[in-house]
Amino acid sequence: MASSSNNAPAAGWVAPGGLSPIPKEELFRVLDEENIQEKDLPKKTKHLADKIRETYEKSSGEKLKPADMDAFRALVGREAAEWIARRPHV
Repeated sequence: MASSSNNAPAAGWVAPGGLSPIPKEELFRVLDEENIQEKDLPKKTKHLADKIRETYEKSSGEKLKPADMDAFRALVGREAAEWIARRPHV
């Protein structure tokens, strides 16, 4: 089988759906609690990914490998940027 998931581990990361609801909710909670702004995202993406990694792994049943982390951080950064852009500014 040429299209095994082992051959393309990053394929799921580019799915348009992004994070599933449970880790996404955790990401939004962390963004709110830490009051992270759009200008802070480049410096905070690794921190955010580390904060929600355990929640992601528990909800997905998938253990992230070191090779997955760059793609996971990019996904977290994209989700965070989209949410901050939609969040009402107070």
